[in-house]
Amino acid sequence: ERVLDPLNEMFMTTVRSQRTQLAQAEDSAPVMRGEIFYTQDAASEGLIDGTSTFVDAVADAYQMGCNYSEAQRLKTQLYNI
Repeated sequence: ERVLDPLNEMFMTTVRSQRTQLAQAEDSAPVMRGEIFYTQDAASEGLIDGTSTFVDAVADAYQMGCNYSEAQRLKTQLYNI
């Protein structure tokens, strides 16, 4: 309890702060107990932002990495002027 109670409180606080639909959810609600949901149920409960295929997710991650690398390259150029 000494270890798990604070972790549980941190989990609930984070979920409530990041998922506005769950801000007023009771502690005993299934979504606040860490239960598992199928995709459509998770979406309707406000637990996920959307769905994607694995290939699309990898492509998005790759693009974000490229964008980050380009931003870092530009910053380096600006600082070295």
